[in-house]
Amino acid sequence: LVWAKANLCDRPVDLNRAGRAGLLRVPGIGPQTAGAIIAARRLGRLRDLALPKKLRLQVHRASPYILLDGRRPAQQLSFVSL
Repeated sequence: LVWAKANLCDRPVDLNRAGRAGLLRVPGIGPQTAGAIIAARRLGRLRDLALPKKLRLQVHRASPYILLDGRRPAQQLSFVSL
């Protein structure tokens, strides 16, 4: 997570183009999820978070570091109590 915050915030990983090694650098993507993403790309482009959720992608951890169809996915901001 520390490495991702330092390196992936400015250059997020595109789920439609990244190789297996690139996908594994994203927090929330493990070996099984990376394989499932690569298999799903063969069926078509990943354009929204509906399919990655089905692939067991931990969206809350991965969304700051990924691109879907060249764009950052919409994410729900968390409420911080002061």
